[in-house]
Amino acid sequence: MRSAAAGMAILAASGWLGTACVDPKTDYDDWLIRTTYMRNQTGPEQDASYEAALPDGGFTQLYYMACVSQLNSGSIMTPTLFVATATFTPSESGGGSFDFTDTLLQASAMSLTQTVAAPVMETNVPVSADGVAIINYGPTTIAAAGNPLMTGEVDFSSLTLTFQIGPGDDLCANATGAYSMPISEPINVPGQNVCIFAPVASMTSPLPMFTQSQVHCP
Repeated sequence: MRSAAAGMAILAASGWLGTACVDPKTDYDDWLIRTTYMRNQTGPEQDASYEAALPDGGFTQLYYMACVSQLNSGSIMTPTLFVATATFTPSESGGGSFDFTDTLLQASAMSLTQTVAAPVMETNVPVSADGVAIINYGPTTIAAAGNPLMTGEVDFSSLTLTFQIGPGDDLCANATGAYSMPISEPINVPGQNVCIFAPVASMTSPLPMFTQSQVHCP
C-alpha cells in the first residue's frame, strides 16, 4: 500500500494487477466513477469565467494542503492535511509537465513537520493547455494518525486527483474514485471532494487558516 501525505488524501498505496478479462459493465462503471465530477459540475463550483493562466516561466512551490470529502460533508473544519511540493514546467507547445510530492500530516497538525507517513511522488505528469493535470493513485490508504474523523484508517480502492493549475502558482484538485473502508461507495458528491492549497515559504512557516468559502476547484 502506498501511503500519502497531502490531501483528502494522498497516501500510502499498494499496487494491484487488473484481470486480463474484459468486462464492459465494469469498464463502464469505472468510467462513471472517474468522470462523475465533470458530468455533475453545476452550481457555484463551476465558474465559466475561470482561466487557468499558466505561468510562462513555470514554478516550484511548497504548499499547505487540506482535503475535504463526502465523509465529512466537505467541511473544512475537519480536513485531511498534507505538506506538498509542486513543480510546473511549461512546454513550448502549450501546457507542460507537473511534478507533485505530498506527505500526510498528523490530524490537527500545527506544523508542516508533523508528518505521519512517507512522501508520495509523481513526476512528469502531463499538463493540458488549460492547466489540467491528472494523477491516478490507484488503491490508497490514509493512516489513522492522519484521519481527522478519528475512525481508523481510510482506504480507497481507487483515487484520482484532477488538478487545476493557475493562475500563477494557484493550485487545487478534485478527487474521484471509490472508498473501500470505513465504507464502500464511490467518491461522487460534487463540491465535497476537494483539495485546496496555500503557498508557504518554508517548513517552519505558520500554517494559514482555510475558510469554507475556499473549498472549491476551480
